[in-house]
Amino acid sequence: MGHAFEEVNEVELAGVTPDQVWDAIATGPGIDSWFMGRNEVEPGAAIRGAFGGYEPAHPITGWEPGKHLAYGGEPAPDGRKLAYEFLIEGRDHGSTVLRMVVSGFLPGDDWHDEFEAMTAGGAMFWRTLVEYLTHFAGRTARPVTVWAPRSATGRRCGPACTPSSAARAPATRWTWTARGASSTSPTPRPSASARRTRSTASSRASPAT
Repeated sequence: MGHAFEEVNEVELAGVTPDQVWDAIATGPGIDSWFMGRNEVEPGAAIRGAFGGYEPAHPITGWEPGKHLAYGGEPAPDGRKLAYEFLIEGRDHGSTVLRMVVSGFLPGDDWHDEFEAMTAGGAMFWRTLVEYLTHFAGRTARPVTVWAPRSATGRRCGPACTPSSAARAPATRWTWTARGASSTSPTPRPSASARRTRSTASSRASPAT
């Protein structure tokens, strides 16, 4: 057995243009400004990332600048897959609607913990993207990730922490830059001015193929 899932997020961004949204989701510096690690975009071909030893490469399956971006979805040998789709729509009075769809499949009977972690991480990055576009559109960020020891239970290590009982866990901060000025911030908090206007999630269990 396994778990197929789809999550949809949508927001209307006042004062943000479709081009600014496109730059945030379809360029390396733009993705760096709200996602993890370092990212590179080969237009119309692939999106590649690097975060520690994790270096995913996703083929681009939809490429319409300023309107539509889709990538990923290729199944692994065990059936695991993950796909992203972004839809951009300019509105009157200078606002833009961004819709993000994340879908995929987790194989096996022990998918629950992975799905929970994936959902929590996805929600954090969505909030960061919305806050970035609302307050920092047009700027770029330098992500700085610090790996700190944590205990086997995920708690911060105290005096009794030893290498055998700790794993290195990341904490990421972004430094926003524009015209020579900069400011540093951890993951932004959601605000009323950048609210998520619609969020739905549906999932189903299905056998691995």
